Amino acid sequence: MPVWDGEAPLTVRDADPVETTRWEQGLAEAQEDSAGDEDGPGDGDDFAVFLIELDEEGEEEEDGEEA
Repeated sequence: MPVWDGEAPLTVRDADPVETTRWEQGLAEAQEDSAGDEDGPGDGDDFAVFLIELDEEGEEEEDGEEA
């Protein structure tokens, strides 16, 4: 199932404090894992995070049916 239908508007927002902490931890791990790579570990600009809002279970409408 695609994440985006190509038509719905996309939104951009800053990460909240918990997301920021998770990002910083993940970045540190990624840099550590890539330290031996030919182009080095890179900086935060070499990585991207996409937060995807998920529908709560039972909220999704299927073929016009309401949950």
